[in-house]
Amino acid sequence: MHSKLTYRFLFLGFLCSILFSFFIIRPLNSPWHRFIAGDGLGYYAYLPAAFIYHDKQYHYEWFNTAVEKHYQGIGSASADEHFLVKYKDKKINKYYPGLSLLWLPFFALAHACALVFQFPANGFSLPYQWGMACASLFYLFLGLFYLRKFIFRFSGKAWIALAVPVLLFYGTPLFDFAINLNALSHVYSFCIITAFAYYAFRFLNEEENSLYHFCLSLFLLAVLVSIRPLNVLVLMVLPAFIFHKSKIKWNVFLKPGPVHLLLLVLTLGVVLRQFYILKSATGEIFPNTYSGEPFYFLHPQLLKAAFGFQYGMFLYAPLLLLSLAGVGFYPGKIKRWILPGFFLMMFYIYASWWFWPITNRALIDFYFIPAILLSVLLLSLSANRMHRTLVLLVFFLCVVYYQLKQLQFRRGVLDANYTHAQLYLKHFFKTHKSQQFAVPPYSIVQQQVFEQGFEEASYEGPRLGEPVYKGNFSTVLDDKNEYTREFGGALPDFFFEKGLAKIRFSVFVLVDESVPEFQVYMNFYTKNKTQALSIPFYVKQDVLINGQWTELQFGHEFTAEELTLLKDTKVAVYLWNNTRKGRLFVDEANVELFLCDRSAEIVP
Repeated sequence: MHSKLTYRFLFLGFLCSILFSFFIIRPLNSPWHRFIAGDGLGYYAYLPAAFIYHDKQYHYEWFNTAVEKHYQGIGSASADEHFLVKYKDKKINKYYPGLSLLWLPFFALAHACALVFQFPANGFSLPYQWGMACASLFYLFLGLFYLRKFIFRFSGKAWIALAVPVLLFYGTPLFDFAINLNALSHVYSFCIITAFAYYAFRFLNEEENSLYHFCLSLFLLAVLVSIRPLNVLVLMVLPAFIFHKSKIKWNVFLKPGPVHLLLLVLTLGVVLRQFYILKSATGEIFPNTYSGEPFYFLHPQLLKAAFGFQYGMFLYAPLLLLSLAGVGFYPGKIKRWILPGFFLMMFYIYASWWFWPITNRALIDFYFIPAILLSVLLLSLSANRMHRTLVLLVFFLCVVYYQLKQLQFRRGVLDANYTHAQLYLKHFFKTHKSQQFAVPPYSIVQQQVFEQGFEEASYEGPRLGEPVYKGNFSTVLDDKNEYTREFGGALPDFFFEKGLAKIRFSVFVLVDESVPEFQVYMNFYTKNKTQALSIPFYVKQDVLINGQWTELQFGHEFTAEELTLLKDTKVAVYLWNNTRKGRLFVDEANVELFLCDRSAEIVP
């Protein structure tokens, strides 16, 4: 029998493993992968607007200049397009300000560090980035702490209260959004909603401190709604938590103490802050800042959101699907359907949104539900050692599978936006870093391929009988032959028809360890040999396997502006051993031109 102290140390070890994963996986100071990024730019912008730039009306005219020196690939002239939308006669921040409230202490500390240590005190320099990184870890740990306490109250088993948070973190998208996407709202919503559910459960079932639990639940409800108003629907799960109807002493509401009054004042403060900011920015207290982003409730993307190769929640995190089996062991014939019913209802709502891929991450907010279902499932099997071991083994395999898929996404083996069945199956166990340009076959309307296998004697460069990947010949780049001859030909007429024009260059290469890097160029020339467009790619050794043939793909999807430059042009692709070190063998070089429809796109 393990003591409570043992499980506390094990839980602390679990949190330390998260820190280890964070520092191993996450780029810590990359201008291409900042901590404040994506949707987080909008959630965060309220803080520097109020405390640094004194932008009382939240116009964000300072924003693009502020981010210019701290980000790469974001486009400083249009950085605010990540969160500003047109609303009536003005541009507003479409994201709600609740998350900035949770960040406020970390922002204040970061601002102080920037001033003391002479970093740019502009809201986006290194101290602010690290401040948000610390905030994401703090609220993750707090959410897991409350999850453990909640599960223990449900199951009464310390080992289940430890196992479920570990399984849920390492076996679901909570892992990715905690490690890599630190400024998005979902980990924070997970924390606040889990804490709300915990205190609401205690209020509904325990006599002791019931007023305190009520006031704290009310405060947390205000915070979670200020982050995302749709979170208010979590109130629908409360009937599933009522096990002792007589436990609530309503007379305690007549005798509030100082702590209760403080919590009520804080709750009112959260609400008034929300109204003030929204009124200042939009002129309204209840603006619909997502007015141009509709729901298609009659045409939800249920199968894609659940089992699709792009963003399928259950395909990549089967642990969530298995958790639904816990419905059969939840107490109460009717009550047992409330939690899974609510979880699937939220799945349906988000799968009906125009940007349905959000389903995979939006459900993170409500992960206390699969956690509870997992706990009751494990509790029902705890008396039978064989069944318990078998189920834990299945859950462990789900975690290993999820981590494998996440590793593949991080290393470019799979593409979150364009993974399809053939790519998924072809590289099911591949873990080495890959250079891929996925084009789902079902999206291809027309295609033309220029093949070069170096089998024809007309190829003007060197031809070798070995090593070869396929056929009888390959070519080589070394200190005497830096370049391959050009591959390609004239762009076909269909390339300019309605649809998505794409190009992909596929090639097999074999290098020795002396080749540190090489380059690939896609050039487009007019009839008079003027270069109309050039697209370079830089290949580092980390995608190559010394002494082994490696398939590499390089691709590009053309904009309408680029296509206007490419009329009556031909494509010429070549490889360049720019360091002139070692030997780079090349075989099966194919240039593919595609016209694709939008069936693989992530929006209707």
